[in-house]
Amino acid sequence: MSKRIGYGNLAVAQPQVKPRQQEKRRVAVRARTRLSLREKLAYLGALLAVLGTLGFLLDRQSQIVENNYQIQALQKQIAQTREENIALQLKIAELSSPQRVYAVAKKYGLVANEGAVRWLNRP
Repeated sequence: MSKRIGYGNLAVAQPQVKPRQQEKRRVAVRARTRLSLREKLAYLGALLAVLGTLGFLLDRQSQIVENNYQIQALQKQIAQTREENIALQLKIAELSSPQRVYAVAKKYGLVANEGAVRWLNRP
């Protein structure tokens, strides 16, 4: 059934709105079931496995970080040792040069046996 509302000469049909009736909904209330002992143990086992894996991964990560610090310290030590070796090699080269050895020997009064010494470059 529709009402007619008049606007001037025109009559427009308006649909009639029925009041809403509240629908009765059935709400299914489920009783909360308890977990069986087997399910509880399965969940506990899964939780322990996850926590164990997480602990293992954290331990490995901490070992990796510690090893990286040790590597960096060793690399610094290697660099210092190389610099010391270079300095010592220069000192050895200076101290063992034939000119220096000849000068020190002369200073202390040592005389070279000309028959036993071969000079490549006489100082």
